[in-house]
Amino acid sequence: MYKVTQTTKQSNNWFGLKRADKVTVYEFSTYNKALIFALSEQIQFFYCHIENVKTIRKTYSRYLTCIQFCKKAAKNPLHYTGTSSTKNLDLQNLYYYYVNSNNLHRIEKFVIDLPKFNERTFYN
Repeated sequence: MYKVTQTTKQSNNWFGLKRADKVTVYEFSTYNKALIFALSEQIQFFYCHIENVKTIRKTYSRYLTCIQFCKKAAKNPLHYTGTSSTKNLDLQNLYYYYVNSNNLHRIEKFVIDLPKFNERTFYN
């Protein structure tokens, strides 16, 4: 059982008093459905409930946010979009298309430049 908690801030009422924030909890049976919902709603993490154990799953530890995707797709369009340029593409709509069509491999993070290790120095 996967639960995604979404909080929405309420505006002030007519008298200027602050309303309580609205909290909604969505339940999903599979990890993939919960992940797609969390990515499309830009939710940072969601919970996995197995009997009495509650664990946190971080949404963006493996996947890009919409803003990160737009920046990286502009720099490397062939990998992220499959085209040679992004002039005629709406990258935000493309991001949500990839999320909702379950093409999550297109928005995964990957490392282009691996960190360089210190070279060993040998003394003669």
